[in-house]
Amino acid sequence: MKSFRAALGVSGLSLGAFFWGTNSSVILNESKRQFYQDDASVVPIPGTIVPAAGTEIEALGKNKIVNGISIRSPSPLEATFSSVRKTINDVYKQAEDKFYNVSTKYYETESKVASQVAQLHEKREDLLPNGIYVIVGTLAGSIFARRRNILLRAITPVAFGLVTFKIFLPETFGNTVGFAWKLEQEKIPKVAETQRNVVSKAEELYKDVESTTESSRAAAQSLLHKSRDYVSQVTGLNLDQKVINGDATTTKNR
Repeated sequence: MKSFRAALGVSGLSLGAFFWGTNSSVILNESKRQFYQDDASVVPIPGTIVPAAGTEIEALGKNKIVNGISIRSPSPLEATFSSVRKTINDVYKQAEDKFYNVSTKYYETESKVASQVAQLHEKREDLLPNGIYVIVGTLAGSIFARRRNILLRAITPVAFGLVTFKIFLPETFGNTVGFAWKLEQEKIPKVAETQRNVVSKAEELYKDVESTTESSRAAAQSLLHKSRDYVSQVTGLNLDQKVINGDATTTKNR
């Protein structure tokens, strides 16, 4: 019994000493040690470990996180690249729009020309053999004028080609001439008016020459009759009777 009490007293003294020691000095056990706590606010110059001044950090621009990577870029550099990118984009857009407009005009013109050619061609005329004849006629004109001067070498093939075109494709030739005349009136009206005046004067000249020729022929016939009548009156010969007798004699001899 005495030994139990002695052991209990020793235990109480030990617990008292423990609590007294813990109250007098507290021992802390830190789970993490902060080795770089003082360097957390230090920003070095890129590529070095030298701390950068505040002005240098401001010159680098604001810090941005892109895909988990810290990026700093100066504002003037960003503005320059933004301006260059915008300029390139505008130039590309303008080139694309211009190409689209040109291609659209080309396809519209091609469709219009194909439709116009189909309208000019007369369906009753065979284009394949007759077109070959026109080409052969044009080449023949070139061969015919190969030893002539440069003016004839330029005009003769065109003239031969137009003549063969008129002969072998008459309806198509008429449609083509009408279309060319209409186009000339729309595009170059002054030239068309001059051409109309020239054609009109040429027609008038032709009519004048024709009427002059007819009047000259009539005058010549009248003069011939008067001459024969005068000779008949002077000589007393019947020229008409002699001509008839001569014709009868000739017929009889045959």
